Amino acid sequence: MSLASRLWYTLASRPQRERERERERETVEPFPGTPSHLLAYNLTYSRILAVSTGKRLEAGPDMPTMTELGIPMDLTGWWAAMLPAGAPKPVVDKIHQWFVQMVSTPETKKFLNSFGGDPYIEKPEVAQARYLQEIKAWGEYVRIAKIEPQ
Repeated sequence: MSLASRLWYTLASRPQRERERERERETVEPFPGTPSHLLAYNLTYSRILAVSTGKRLEAGPDMPTMTELGIPMDLTGWWAAMLPAGAPKPVVDKIHQWFVQMVSTPETKKFLNSFGGDPYIEKPEVAQARYLQEIKAWGEYVRIAKIEPQ
């Protein structure tokens, strides 16, 4: 079981009275950056001090960014549809069109916001550049943390 799952299980399984006492003391609990963080925040199990994204989330506009608090960072979680290298441009364009249609719906925005995410649409070329930049950036984070490749 992951740390986030164990933490969520612990928070969710506490007796109601214990959770109420904890809220009264305004305890701030660290919570991993998982999609469930917004659920815990909305249920008042935890208090989010800041988000790691470069700008405030539409899903939580009252949550400041780390940069606003004086710790510069922009670690934004994102997902993408991946295709094999050399996929024909018409295929790439059609799949991109489907994703734009899907992500642009109010239902998708509501779903993403409920988990602490915002819709984020980029052209395939821009997304590819982001992907390559992220590989480079995370390689640097691994180097700084002195994590040995496995």
